[in-house]
Amino acid sequence: AAMAVGDTVVTLTSGNGIEIGDIVNFAGSEYEYRVVGKATNDISIVRKEEPAYYGTSDSSGLHEAPANGAQVRRRWKYYELFDKAPGTSPYATARGGSNDEMHIVVIDEDGDITGTKGEILEKFEAVSKASDAKTTQGSVNYYSDVIYKSSNYIYWMDHNASGSNWGSAAAGTTFTDVTAVSSVSLQSGSDGTTATTGQKKTAYEKFADGETVDIGLIIAGAGDKTHIDNLITIAENRKDAVVFASPERADVVGVANANTQKSNVIDFFNQINSSHVNLVTRALKTFHLWV
Repeated sequence: AAMAVGDTVVTLTSGNGIEIGDIVNFAGSEYEYRVVGKATNDISIVRKEEPAYYGTSDSSGLHEAPANGAQVRRRWKYYELFDKAPGTSPYATARGGSNDEMHIVVIDEDGDITGTKGEILEKFEAVSKASDAKTTQGSVNYYSDVIYKSSNYIYWMDHNASGSNWGSAAAGTTFTDVTAVSSVSLQSGSDGTTATTGQKKTAYEKFADGETVDIGLIIAGAGDKTHIDNLITIAENRKDAVVFASPERADVVGVANANTQKSNVIDFFNQINSSHVNLVTRALKTFHLWV
């Protein structure tokens, strides 16, 4: 059936490839529309310039009625944030690879961060699916690494399920083209659990090798006697580091009597293995500072 000015539902010959949120226009017209609903070949649209929260009942619909058979141009909702569509990076091209680029946008979906639903938080332009990718300036450009190092809001978890060879090296790889927009809503997150003494030990042991890891100060943070003793062991084995440790919070915070506070602090550090003898006989190895 012919369409009319003001219509908010457009029937396409095929709705394949059209996603909710896409920007479309018809027959190369200057007017663009945002897709807010889809049922097989019927798409519900609002004018692109109308507020993001508009539905079809709010919209003024088509500016003009396209003719039957008119071509439909589809663009990603956030296409205006980028200079061009993703393609093949210079790095992949030089190594016989192709189709490695992608654009990523991080959105404040619910407005809990910025106060505005749909506010753009971050964008990552032309990052690569290739695990060894570099920018023309020599910086890492593998998308999971870029997100890990640069994003203030998200971490990478896994490749798109259809990206069968994503994460391969660039040389000779034609990376899987996933044409559908991947839109992931993050929810049901957890702040995690308090690290155990054993987990802290494992983490601090990343700094155990004095030959390969250059540190001079080891800050204990919150922890019990065992945690601090573990750090002293690391410092003593390195022979070049100092441990800074404090009593547990409950020893002083909320304790009204100053003498009790002092006793608690002394009792806490009396439990800890001392290295003060080594300070005298074997030069500086470790000491404890409490405040």
